[in-house]
Amino acid sequence: MTNFSMPLLLAWDIAANEAGQARSRMIEPEHLFIGLCRLENFATVTPLIDLGYDAADAEAMQAEIGALNAVFYQFNLSPAALRRELRHRKSSGMLSLIDSLRTGILRSGAQEGDSAAIHRSPASKAAFARAGEFAAICGSANINVLHLLAALLDPPDSDLSMWLRRYVEVAALRNAALEAQITRR
Repeated sequence: MTNFSMPLLLAWDIAANEAGQARSRMIEPEHLFIGLCRLENFATVTPLIDLGYDAADAEAMQAEIGALNAVFYQFNLSPAALRRELRHRKSSGMLSLIDSLRTGILRSGAQEGDSAAIHRSPASKAAFARAGEFAAICGSANINVLHLLAALLDPPDSDLSMWLRRYVEVAALRNAALEAQITRR
């Protein structure tokens, strides 16, 4: 059985919401990355408690979210700026057209009879599988946000990795996420 950390589940929920707002049929890796970036807004206990987490869980989540933010900040990356730019990139231009062609749909929303649930795309499922591999390598019982960040950056030829190359050396960011996980234990 796969165990996900609470911050990872929150990022996944954010990604599903992001995909829904974009009228996407699936949660793509870019949505997951936006979810990870959005966790910056939950870096303190108060917004987590406001979401309904108890104080002990919120404190535990804060540590993991803080480690994720530290990785971004180590490379002078602003999660909020990355999130806004990636959201804009996904909602306009070629990426939306490519996504539409890839999935064989137009971004017109759910059709009658479609399930309201938004599921992960094959690429997102592959990222979760890779995150599980990273968790095992790190000796972690749970897959967490650092594992998912590393997994999203693992395919060097992915759209996400190629986009991030403008801001950072992607392999260094991936390695920093894994190193931060190891030092957290």
